Formats: sequence, C-alpha cells, structure tokens
Amino acid sequence: MTAIFLLDLVSPLGWEVWLLYLLPLFLTFWFSHRQYLIPLATICTALIMVGFIHSSPGIPVEVAAFNRSMGVVILWITTVLLRQHGRATEVLRRQELERQTFLDSIPAMIWCRDKDNRILRANKSAAKSIGRSVEEVEGKRTEELFPAEAAQSHADVLEVINTGKPKFGMIEPYLVASGEKRWVQADKIPYRDQSGATIGVIVCAVDITDCVRAEEALHKAQEELELRVQERTSELRRTIELLKREDAERRRAENAFRTSLAYFQTFMDNSPLVAFVKDEEGRYVYANRLWEQIFHKTNGEMIGKADTELWPSDTAEQLRKNDRAVFAAGRTVELEEILPTPDGIPHTWVVFKFVLRGPSERRLLGGVALDITERKRAEEALRESEERYRQLIEVCQDAIYALDDEGIFTLTNPAGCTLLGYTEQELVGMSVANTYLPEERSVVLERLQQLKIGSPLRFERVAVRKDGTIVPIEVCLSPMTHGRYQAAVRDVTERKRAEEALRESEAFKNRVLENSPDCIKVLDMEGRLLFMNKGGQQRMEICDITSLLNSQWIDFWKGEDKQRASAAVEVARAGGIGRFIGFCPTAAGKPRWWDVLITPLYDASGTPDKLLSISRDITEHKRAEEALRRSEEQLRLALEERERLSQDLHDNIIQMIYAIGMELEECQHLMTEDETVAIKELRHAVAQLNLVIRDVRNYIVVKESDHTSAVQLRTELTKLARAMNGAHSPRFRISLDPLAASQLTPVETKHVLSIAREAMSNSLRHSGARSGVVSLQMEHGALRLMVEDSGVGFDPQALEARGQGLRNIAARAQKLGARCQVTSEHGRGTRILIDIPKEQVHASAGD
Repeated sequence: MTAIFLLDLVSPLGWEVWLLYLLPLFLTFWFSHRQYLIPLATICTALIMVGFIHSSPGIPVEVAAFNRSMGVVILWITTVLLRQHGRATEVLRRQELERQTFLDSIPAMIWCRDKDNRILRANKSAAKSIGRSVEEVEGKRTEELFPAEAAQSHADVLEVINTGKPKFGMIEPYLVASGEKRWVQADKIPYRDQSGATIGVIVCAVDITDCVRAEEALHKAQEELELRVQERTSELRRTIELLKREDAERRRAENAFRTSLAYFQTFMDNSPLVAFVKDEEGRYVYANRLWEQIFHKTNGEMIGKADTELWPSDTAEQLRKNDRAVFAAGRTVELEEILPTPDGIPHTWVVFKFVLRGPSERRLLGGVALDITERKRAEEALRESEERYRQLIEVCQDAIYALDDEGIFTLTNPAGCTLLGYTEQELVGMSVANTYLPEERSVVLERLQQLKIGSPLRFERVAVRKDGTIVPIEVCLSPMTHGRYQAAVRDVTERKRAEEALRESEAFKNRVLENSPDCIKVLDMEGRLLFMNKGGQQRMEICDITSLLNSQWIDFWKGEDKQRASAAVEVARAGGIGRFIGFCPTAAGKPRWWDVLITPLYDASGTPDKLLSISRDITEHKRAEEALRRSEEQLRLALEERERLSQDLHDNIIQMIYAIGMELEECQHLMTEDETVAIKELRHAVAQLNLVIRDVRNYIVVKESDHTSAVQLRTELTKLARAMNGAHSPRFRISLDPLAASQLTPVETKHVLSIAREAMSNSLRHSGARSGVVSLQMEHGALRLMVEDSGVGFDPQALEARGQGLRNIAARAQKLGARCQVTSEHGRGTRILIDIPKEQVHASAGD
C-alpha cells in the first residue's frame, strides 16, 4: 500500500489510482484479517485524498476531486461486500460446528459410512458405545471396529446404496467397550450428495432397552436436523447466489468505470440509495439523481448551498451537528435523520456518513441514505398491533394459546394457565400433545398438517390438566403469520353437564310416559280429553284414541263415580289436588277399578291452563284384598280348632297318666295284703297305660303330620301369593327350605305363617311394591324367615308407636324366642327378618 501511495506521488495516475488500492483490501480478505478491512479502507481513503493534492496539473481540480470521490465510494462499496462475504463464511463455519455439536448432543448412536464401509462421520454417543473417541472412529473401516458384524453390516449398507431405499427397525448385536453384548435397533438411510446420488449410508442406532424414548428422540432429532440442513442449505445457496450477483455487478461496474466516467454517473443516478457529498462548511458539492427526484431540486439549485438554506432551522441544526460528529470521529458513522420532503411530510432516513479527503487536504463528508419511513411505520404499527392483541387476550375469559409449527406453546393468557393448571413459565415451551389423552396424541400432527394448508379447525376434545384431571373443551384453531397458530379454547364442562342433564331429563320423561302402566291423561280446563299415553290406551283397551279426543272425561264415569270425578276436576281447577276411587270398565267391557289423581298444569306465567289426570288400575288389588280377608278368616278358624283339639288331648293324657300313677301306688300297697287283687289292679293299670300309649301314639302321628306342614305352609303361602298377584299388587316369590320348615312345631308354624301373612298384607296395603320375596332358610345356626318387598318404604321409628301390624309381628316373635328386625328406607323397600335360634328350635321340638 505504501508503494502504491509513492507511485501515486511520483507519477499521479488520475482516476485509476483507486483500482490499485483494491489490491491490499483483497489481500487482507484472503489472509482472513477481515477485522482490518474498515481501518484499511479508511487509510486507503486518506491516501487517495492525499494523492489528490499531487494530481496532474493538466487535470481540472473538479474532475480530479470527482474521480477521487468516486474511487472512495467504490472502495467502500468493495469493503462492505468483502465484509459481508466474510460474515457469510463465518456463518457457514459456525453452522458446521453447530451440526457436529447437534450430532454429539443426540443420545442415539449415529454413523455415516461410504460404499467401502468406511466410517465418514460419527457422534460422541456412537464412539462412546465402543469405548473410543470420535477422532479414533472416523476414517476407520467397520471391520476394524466390529469384526463379527462387519460382513452383514456391509451387506445391508450395499443394499441401501444400490436400492436407494432406507431400512428401518433392524435389530443388530454389537459389543460395548466392556465386552458386553447388547442389541440395538438400527435405521439405515441413504447418504446422498448434492446431485442426489447415493454415496453412503447414515446409521442411527438406539439401545432397545429405551426403545420408545429413543425412537421419539431420534425422530424429533432427524426432523430438526433435516429442517436445519434444508434451511442452512437454502441460506447458503441464497448467499452464494447473492455473492455471485454482487460479484457480477461489481465487475460490470468496474468495467463501466474503466470505460467511461459516464458509466459511474449512470450507476449513481440509478442507485436505490440517495448519495451526496458536503464540504466542511456544510455546503453540498454533489448529489445523485435520486436525491434530486426526492427533494425536487437539481444539482445546479443545491450545489454550494448549506443545510440552513435547504431545510428548516431545527432540521438544519441537527444535520450540522451530526456532520461535525462525523468529522470529529474520522470514521464511518451510521445515523438516523429526519428530513421533510417538499410536500412537508417528514421522512426517516438511515444515513452512512464518512470523511473524504479532497484537494489541498480539504476534508469532505460523503453520505449514502435509505428512506426507512415505511419500515418505521410498519414497525410502529406492528408494536401497536401486538400491544392491542396482548391486552385483548389478557382480559379474554376464554383460554388463548399461540403455537409454533411443531405444536409447542409460545404464548398464553391467564385464562389459559387457569384452564390447564400450569403457570405461564411451565406452559410456554411445552408440547400441546401433553394436554391430550395418550390414545389421542396421534391426531396432533394431523391437525397441524391441516392448519398448514390454511384451513381453520373447530372441534371438541378433553384436555389433561397438570394434576391429571380431564376437562372437556371446545377448540378453535386458526393459522397466523410466520408459521404460528392461534388456539381459542373454552371450557364446556357446564354446557356438557347441562346437555347431558337435559337429554337424561327428556329421555326419562319419555320413558315414564311410554312405559308407565298408569293411564295418564291431559285435560283442558273444561275437562275435555286432549291426550292419553300408550300405557293408558292399552289399559283401557282403546284401539283408536282419536275418536275420544275433545270429549268430556267425566262422561266416562257413571253414577256416584261421575259425581266424584266432577268434584275432583273442580278441585284441580281451583289449584288443588283432586282424588277419588271409582269403577270404569274398559272399551271392551272388562270391569276395572281406578285410583284417580287430578292436578293442575301451570303455564310460564304460573296460571293453570291444563289438568293432569293419572289413573291407576287397582282391580287386582281389590281382588287380592278380598281374597286375603277370606284366607285370614279361614286360617283363624282352623287354628282355633287345632288349638282346641290340642288342648283337649293334652289335658286327657295328663289326667290318664295321673290316674295310672295312683293305681300303681295302690298296687304297691296291695302286694303285701292281697297279691291277687294287686295283680288285677296292675293288669288294669297296664291296660290303661296301653290306652295312653295309643293316645300318645295318635298324638305323635298328629305331631309327625305337623312336621309335614312345611308343604302345607308352602301351600298356604303360595295360595296367598296367587291371590295377591295383580296388575298393581306385589308379586311374591316363595322360597322355603323343606329341612328348615320340618324343624318347626305346629305352634311355631302357626306363628311363622301369621307373621308372613301379616307382612305380606302390609306390603299389599301400603308399599305399592311390584315384587317381593318370602323365604325360610337355615343360616348361621338359626332359622331365618325373611319377608322383603321393593316398595316405597317407611320410617320404622315413626310407625313403631302406632303400627298394630308391627306390634303383632313383634309379639309373635317374642313367643318364638326369636329376634325381630325391621329395616326400611323411603324409596328402597322394606325387609323383615325373624331369626329363631337353632337350640330354641330343638327345644321347641322336644317340648
């Protein structure tokens, strides 16, 4: 550079001198001293300006100054291009380092092999798996590292290379550094050059013991690696293409400047940047055509004028202050300046100002400027938009999330944190797949793919919260800019509950109406029939209800029942509840007894507008009550007769035995006085004893026949159950263990039968049950009698003081020496248990 300067001093070269100064710039760049480019360009600029002093006397000062100025501009343009090229090279170097770092950070074992089965590249995990470093592995053949598996591995490599198709999920053995044999799952992928030809194989191996996690990590790593390689490759191609275009442009510019100064003027006039030159007093000495077009002033109008003559005073003062700072710094300074255009609108410019050396060491200030007004406005609009968006989502009651193209949360509002139970720090960076049920996570990628083609999605799913609970949500997904997505999420728990409750309520009401055996009718306020359910039509044996609609309902009744029906309707009209029991045959003429209830139906304003009539068929109930009364009367008479007969037999036997005892005592005295009389008396006593034995035998026969009363007990209970069975009467199932029943005495049988009859009668009259069970079984050393129904139940404590039936049952149980337990709840039926201890049963049988 000193030689060039001396050459310029000894023999001034004119405008071509700046070409020689490009040589040290290129040498500095070639030897990778890019940090010296700016200082070197500054020194060259100073030398060019010094050389301007010794310019040829035959060249006009203005031309020499212009030539030197243009040389300085080209010098700095070249400097900027070289710095950009250097930065691009550094980026490529860092990218390569990042790739190796990325490979080393992958826990999977990664090998890159060529066609000769030589390892081109490996990560730390791969080298560590065989106890070596990456440097020791790379360049080695597989036979040197895996002698046993090399042949098969080479065959697989050649197959992948020849076919160009990858092989996945291959299970292969290998020996770790300790000599232990382990198994890995390997994927072999073709390694292609830029032309697409397969030059090797990339092998990714994962220890089978961590198969699931390793596969997921490998899959994610491969995707990220491919994406980054594609991005870096694309950036590299764009950089190379840009460098090629810039280099071609530079060459064209150099050729143009060598050919004629007019080419340089054309270049400046067509430059997208505003260029100008000032002297130290702030007067303009040059401006390009773009400057003239923007500020509507020609070179003739502005050359020689200062900023104070062209701009408002405050603007001119700020420009002058910036110019002084550049002269003081002596280096290139980047500034933002605001200048008004001729229409009065202020524009923001980014300006690069630098010092030039003119003739006689006169310093000039050069500058290039770019209008960034629209960019500033866009940035400000973007900031305002983002602030408004942030404020909006902060106060939004729904959960708002922002996701990247891989489904990772990047933004959330307070409602979103509350919905999932995470803090904002925990949620940002987490995958949305973590909020899905494990069996539903496969749809996450599918939905993201649908979003990538620009279609918004709306769907419902359940979200998994931090504590493991799930919550139903409604999701609206829509694409945003820069590959991001927005999710608006609403908790629909209450809505789901309301919908489910409504569905259950409607279904329940429909089932009640359709399946109810009662005759349900809707009447108008005048008592005309408007509706009857299907169960009621079947009960009334009505084939076509349309002929009866709008007819007077009270006309269905006759005599006193019609008067009762009319009175019940009047009570319901007045807002009360009318009820009566009446007789009304079916359409086919079958007799039916009905228990009728009439209530008002209210409209939205609370005014009765219709009447609801519910009629229950109690015909079988009536018949069962009558049959039960007859059965109880017959049983009472039979038990009284048996009790009387038993008492007679008992008294006669005792008297006869007492008389025989007296005779035997007499015989004892006669044996010493008159043996003949004593023998006669003894024979008479024996005869009487035989009669007693006969009577006792007859009594025993009766008792033994009573042992067979289990059949009679079953028969009586079965008859009673059949008599009670009706449409609205409980249907009792009889379950008697013959062995248990045979251990009961006649008295106990009588009491058991009475308790069962009393309980069944109470169930018939009060429970409204549909079914019941009467059982007698041996359980845990005792006889257990159980009577159970599925009726409405009652409170035993409330009825204990006034329930005669319960008191009768308790009294009979006490006579048996048994434990009586009555269990009942409202809506859950009633159960009566009588436990007769086994020893008590045996004692009774012995008596």
